[in-house]
Amino acid sequence: MNYVAVAGVLDIPPPLVGAGLAADNLMCACYFAAIFYLARSAEQPKQDTAAATAAATAAATAAVTAAAGGTGGAENDDVILAAEGSGSFSVLKASYALSLAAVVCAVSAFIAQRIVPGGGGLEIPIITLVTVFLATVAAKPVGKLAPSGEAGGC
Repeated sequence: MNYVAVAGVLDIPPPLVGAGLAADNLMCACYFAAIFYLARSAEQPKQDTAAATAAATAAATAAVTAAAGGTGGAENDDVILAAEGSGSFSVLKASYALSLAAVVCAVSAFIAQRIVPGGGGLEIPIITLVTVFLATVAAKPVGKLAPSGEAGGC
């Protein structure tokens, strides 16, 4: 979707956009084939399913109790929150991520203004370039802001 948006801003002819999308799909297919090939002998991580099952069971019990007219109680509310995974969301990390995004947008707009007066629609490609650069150069610090699968990180 980002590729098509950038192509639209830059007024790239539709046949070239189609060719670019085909090349992108081909490269993604090769990439995933290589990743699956490399991961064929990887050991699957061990998961503690007992804790997740217990939390889900407690949450279901609390929901049934509440639906039947019983009082859920504060302890059941905590179990429901734990079962939904909402404890993994950090407001501090989210504010850091939003601050970093604002800085990336501001720097990209500044660079676009320097390249072409008025920006010339270069903001989106430059934002993408700066974001990929940050994710490559500072992968660990940036990755800690929103781990894969975190609430608000998807």
